[in-house]
Amino acid sequence: MSEPAAAAPEPYPETPIPVETAENGIQLHITVEPDPAILLLDGAPLGRSPVTAALSGEGEYLVTALPACTRAGQAFYGVTRALTFSGGALAEGAPDVEVFDWGGGIFEASLRLPPLPTARPRTFPYTLAQLPWERQLAVLYYDDGLWLSVEAGGRVLAGFALLGAAAGELSVQNRCLFAVTRDGPAEEALVLAPDRSVLLRVQADRILLEDGHVVAIDRLPTQRGYERRTRYRMVGGAFLADPPETGFFTHAPGPAADPVRALLEALLAGDAPGAAGCLSPALREGLDAAALSDFFGPFTGVRPFFFEPDVVGLTLEPARGAVRCRRFRFLLDGDGRIDNIEEADPDGEL
Repeated sequence: MSEPAAAAPEPYPETPIPVETAENGIQLHITVEPDPAILLLDGAPLGRSPVTAALSGEGEYLVTALPACTRAGQAFYGVTRALTFSGGALAEGAPDVEVFDWGGGIFEASLRLPPLPTARPRTFPYTLAQLPWERQLAVLYYDDGLWLSVEAGGRVLAGFALLGAAAGELSVQNRCLFAVTRDGPAEEALVLAPDRSVLLRVQADRILLEDGHVVAIDRLPTQRGYERRTRYRMVGGAFLADPPETGFFTHAPGPAADPVRALLEALLAGDAPGAAGCLSPALREGLDAAALSDFFGPFTGVRPFFFEPDVVGLTLEPARGAVRCRRFRFLLDGDGRIDNIEEADPDGEL
């Protein structure tokens, strides 16, 4: 007699598991980067990310995310993080988990899976650049990473590990040594004083040297590609940072595919003309950037609301470990410009 066939394993559920609903109950929406990932709550399978679970607003929960994909050949490893709620609010989170409070007992937890380290082939050490400096010799070289050494008389007087593995250059300005290195999209500047002390060390998407000053430019995560530029000036033997500027410094503005995000990102960037261009003529009349800023109040970012595709959240400064989100609904005219703006209360009503 043949043995009965083994039962097929149960698939991961496609709907969230209602764990517990009680007074001060909450809904916890869990996302993972990279997506998808397999999620467990206190060891019980929840499903593939993203998922939403109904929980009690009291107690500690262990959220586990297991990788279910690779990205560009990069593998990731799983994580388990503890989130504690009390009185329907986040009492304690994890430093590497972003928790957003959408009001009305709705929370969003965003987890990131760390990449597994990949072994790179070993290369015999070699020199990229040498530069005489203050009766010393500055040497930029590769030895399983980039290094800067300052030598005199065959002795190494100072050494510094630098960003990158294969690209960089040295220069001298105002008696200071400048080392600029690159690693993919990131760049780093290291500036040494004549006594080999570190005057400045800064990383950015782009590093420029201008008349002894260092300019650091970072591309902001916006659809039009806004950039933040910070200029470091030498004043009295030290580098001082000017107030950051926001604009387009290394490229032209990208298209505003989503007028809502374009409006809010323009307000964050202080781009009043860009914000006004997203409004319909009727709404724009008699409404300037100052009035728009007063209407929305201070906010730090823009985030889509997962329960309602036509609602956008404005993130505020974190409170009690969670980032508060205010919800807004935007109505468009026939030309795709914003014609009306309404704020939703925590229960989703206008």
